[in-house]
Amino acid sequence: MTPVQVDLANYDGVEKFYAELKAIGRPVDVIAINAGVGVGGDFARETELDKEIKLINLNVTSSVHLAKRVLKDMVDRHEGRVLFTSSIAGAAPGPRARRPPTAAEHDPPGLRLRYLPADP
Repeated sequence: MTPVQVDLANYDGVEKFYAELKAIGRPVDVIAINAGVGVGGDFARETELDKEIKLINLNVTSSVHLAKRVLKDMVDRHEGRVLFTSSIAGAAPGPRARRPPTAAEHDPPGLRLRYLPADP
């Protein structure tokens, strides 16, 4: 195992992480994608926009970005698995005004990805 420290909330961090994966020289057969944070407080009066934008970049954008990179390699090889996981906080009950990022926490890529390879 090779530890890599990057900021997945920005484009360059995801690209660096993917470059480190490629540098190992072995294909990614399975990847679990789960990076996320939460922002608490009243959306209209207490939370800061820059923190919410960073939350979306980390919880949603980076997941799609990384999946796009590794899926291309998997499709080219006709094999591989991707697991998206997310926080239970998006489905947990609570006052809606105090939990602005619930959509980002519940389903990180905002969509369900399913790749069914065609017969080679």
